[in-house]
Amino acid sequence: MKKNIISKILLLPILSVVVLIIMSAVLLSKPLAAYEGAADSLTSELGILLPEFPDHPQAGIYADNSLSDSSIGITTDSHTLPAGSYNITVYYITESNMNTLTLRTSDTYHPIVSGYDHISIPESDGSGYSFAINSLTRLKDLTVTLDFEGDGYIYVTGYKIEGTRHLSSHIIEAAFLILVMINIVVIFLCKRSSKDHIPPKDISKDNSVSFFNNARSYDIAALIIIIIGALVRMIQLGYIPGWGGVAQDEAFAGYEAYSLLHYGIDSHGYHMPVYLEAWGSGMNALATYLEIPFIKLLGLNSLSIRIPHMIIGILILPAFYGCCKAARNESFGLIGLFILAISPWNIIASRWGLEANLLPAFLVFGMYYMLKAANNRYMIYPSMICYGLSLYCYAAAWPVIPLIIGCSLIYLIIKRYIYPDKHLFIAILILGIIASPLLLFVLINTDHLVEIVTPLISIPRLTVFRSSEVALTPSVMMQRLCDMFNMLFITQDDGLGVNAVPGYGLYYIIGPIFIVIGLIASVYKIVKSAVTKKDIVSLNTLFIIWFIWCLLHGCLVESDLTRINVIYVPLTYLIAEGIYTVIALAGTLIRSGTNIRLPMITASAIIAVLFAICFVKFEITYMSDDYNTDNVMRYDHGLSECLKKAHELGYEDININILYPLILFEDKIPAPDYIDSVIYKDVHAAFLEPESFGDYNVGSFTDTPPQAGSVYICKANDTESIAYFTDNNMQQTQYGTYIMALKKQLPQL
Repeated sequence: MKKNIISKILLLPILSVVVLIIMSAVLLSKPLAAYEGAADSLTSELGILLPEFPDHPQAGIYADNSLSDSSIGITTDSHTLPAGSYNITVYYITESNMNTLTLRTSDTYHPIVSGYDHISIPESDGSGYSFAINSLTRLKDLTVTLDFEGDGYIYVTGYKIEGTRHLSSHIIEAAFLILVMINIVVIFLCKRSSKDHIPPKDISKDNSVSFFNNARSYDIAALIIIIIGALVRMIQLGYIPGWGGVAQDEAFAGYEAYSLLHYGIDSHGYHMPVYLEAWGSGMNALATYLEIPFIKLLGLNSLSIRIPHMIIGILILPAFYGCCKAARNESFGLIGLFILAISPWNIIASRWGLEANLLPAFLVFGMYYMLKAANNRYMIYPSMICYGLSLYCYAAAWPVIPLIIGCSLIYLIIKRYIYPDKHLFIAILILGIIASPLLLFVLINTDHLVEIVTPLISIPRLTVFRSSEVALTPSVMMQRLCDMFNMLFITQDDGLGVNAVPGYGLYYIIGPIFIVIGLIASVYKIVKSAVTKKDIVSLNTLFIIWFIWCLLHGCLVESDLTRINVIYVPLTYLIAEGIYTVIALAGTLIRSGTNIRLPMITASAIIAVLFAICFVKFEITYMSDDYNTDNVMRYDHGLSECLKKAHELGYEDININILYPLILFEDKIPAPDYIDSVIYKDVHAAFLEPESFGDYNVGSFTDTPPQAGSVYICKANDTESIAYFTDNNMQQTQYGTYIMALKKQLPQL
């Protein structure tokens, strides 16, 4: 009977995967209708349509370099193309002495489709040029524009579009199928009494390293490490980094929280949005909602918007300790806790308000409670809740979060660590309910549904859905994977100045050495467990599953230290695994007679001292005046005082050449006033840029003479604007990292 249970657990997921593969293959092989037409049935960007050109009597569109804009375009305004992979051929004729000829594509929702921004193309005698486009969303009014320079002409005669449906266009059907199959499995198994739950025969416990003789000593050591970790995340939280200033992303998240608190809407008028439109292409919402109570208590400032991140950064420490302890033993738990507590990536992420920085912590919370569910099945509820909330932390990780959760659950069920009873079924249902607004959000932004606005929540249609940022071609995916490995193991920096301190990286220069050792040791133990066919639960397999899916994530997204933050926890685990392996080997190979504890303690002390030295040096650098002086330009230090002075002077025309979320944050502009007054330069842009709102004119002002009665503000490193102030003999005053300038009044005669 036990074997039948295991067989049923394995059989139905396998069948669901087979059905999914067959369905996907059928959908992917189904060709889309081909579109083609002559150029006389299309529209030209230049409004030129010459059915009969003397040299080329056939119908077409003609342009030459005598025109003010040397470009010509065709628009598929009669076709809306579903999401898919397309091969587009443009038929054109060019003169032989054309110097440069480039191609770019766009549509209503994407300023640049699939990165085709001025791609060099060859001259043509009419045979045309073909190129491929992969789009995760529908293409509306696709425009292909040909730009050229030199003496000559270009003559477009027609186009042809052929394509196949993209798998992503049917992601909802696939997700629905998987959900149905999982529910079938769970419902089927729930028919059996929970008394049939058979605990695992053994949980893989490696006790080769032991630091103390009793549990109390481990608890005291863990508490000391957690206190140290908490202190380095709390001290001068509102002041460093940025000397009290905020960065653009945390400013926008904080302003949205302020607007929702006081006006019930965000900066685009949505009530309780599940995903913020913010810049136009969106911002994750969970951090904003977590900041609301602290803004209520402390007001809108750098401290109030950073406190939630600091709290989450502290709570991850005992949660990660619990995961590591469950995976191995108390000694391993202490090693993992120590490494995470002093890791620069987690310390920095805990000290500023970037919304994506919450993701690693919520995934750890989900795993912690999932492991607790082995002894207390009610713990599966907070596990699925935390996993569900992780989806609201960072959209870039959506492709891999369900895979991490699903594979972890399947492994624990197969190993009988978690029993698939009614509690698991209800918990998965709760996870689905939490995730469903985001599923609707994807449907809305891939043009399957219209946006949803209700008295309870809003699910907005973004100006631009950045699906084109996901790599789909093997060459690009491989390049992105290489870039990620370079960033994680070589540079440990992305050059942005807010995610890492130069010279210390994510986990110090010695971290990658232990990652490699830990990865080799983990794979060896997993293979050994599989070969021996013992019915044991090797919980470090969960972190390897996490790590493997993060490799896929690295293939899909362009790397910076924020976009790949989902991989930091398994890497931290591997560092701990590597250290544990080295200590165990030291005890085995350098034993003194029968005493193996002395060499293990010696190896532990050496490694701890090395990491502690790196940690102390990092903290001294991170908190120092020199580092913060060099880095302060990335924050809005001094802007609040600058704006306050501008308003005190009574000027109603304030010209700013700085990022507008900083103005919204520091000036606390009421959301209804901002919505009513804002004028955007391009309402279809991926990153919206206002021309003006309220008293503010936004953007460069150096092309117009300064006006009396107006104030001008720029960043202190904006050399062009400062030269403009100097050339026009304007009165300049510096406030932190900002310069305010006024036109000097002429003396009255």
